[in-house]
Amino acid sequence: MTDMFGPDDPGEPPEGPPDYWEDRWGDLGEPEWWNSDITLYNDFLQPITYSAEDWYNETLNGKEELLEMYGMDNLDIIHQLEDMGLWDADDWEYWREQYGEN
Repeated sequence: MTDMFGPDDPGEPPEGPPDYWEDRWGDLGEPEWWNSDITLYNDFLQPITYSAEDWYNETLNGKEELLEMYGMDNLDIIHQLEDMGLWDADDWEYWREQYGEN
């Protein structure tokens, strides 16, 4: 059920854009933490846990869609990943190339 505070149980991330992040790692291969569960907190301080890969893919979705689904937008997700040391200047560059407001 969804209300003004977002879904009670978001379950699996919704289908979004193609998985652009596979290309991001190129010859380096995926980092060790790529498939690890990462817990982020929305504007209501509710924890939401998905894999790092899922969170990276969610950053490519539209701001309004993310706010409705999770109570946070792409920049909220990115800044939390940054705070954890999981997002760097290369990620910003790649994200800017791929992201378009959906």
